[in-house]
Amino acid sequence: MTSYTSLEVVRQISGIATSTMDDTTMSSVMSMAISLFNLEVNIEVGGAGEDYELLRAADEDDTNTIFYTKHFPLADMDGDATFSPNTDIFCYDDLKQNLPSSVTVSTMDYSTGKITLSAATTDSVYARYQYTSYEKGSKEFENCFAYFCAMLCWDNLINVANDVRLGDLSVSRKNRFEGLYKKALSKLTGPLMTVIKTRPNAILTSAEYQDELRGEEN
Repeated sequence: MTSYTSLEVVRQISGIATSTMDDTTMSSVMSMAISLFNLEVNIEVGGAGEDYELLRAADEDDTNTIFYTKHFPLADMDGDATFSPNTDIFCYDDLKQNLPSSVTVSTMDYSTGKITLSAATTDSVYARYQYTSYEKGSKEFENCFAYFCAMLCWDNLINVANDVRLGDLSVSRKNRFEGLYKKALSKLTGPLMTVIKTRPNAILTSAEYQDELRGEEN
């Protein structure tokens, strides 16, 4: 199972033994948790009722295939816990039609918002995507997701409890992990929101872009 954390981590944090919830059930809860968690931490561009974003062209190799999103890091949009072109960003080259003409993305760099198309286009390129405040693989993000999974696992046990003791324990543990999750989430989407990068409206040359990145790192 591909996830933002491992089954072992969630089991260790939650304190739920296999005799109380088997691996199959816990894995199912974790899979469901990904899309729900993304709703909490991702920000969508070009969603329902919103305009698609006009991507900024780059001058790397004059092929008219390289573009940059205004916001980054890019996020896992389809909830499969991976970052993939054409499932985590959707690009179009003609918005004058009733149905936009889609273009194929060859590669994407989630950390910089760099998008490379499979073929050159003579039109402007627009995109629908999600961005976020976390860095892929950060410990803060993994811990926050693990608390969220633990909360959902105990919530699941509330619904299937066959005796009062397990039911009462599930409620208290669910509430405890909900508090831990909300505290971790506030750290992830509060002060850490400053890591979201917003590119200037002006088109950047590759040299200017690299200078910008070096300046942010210092």
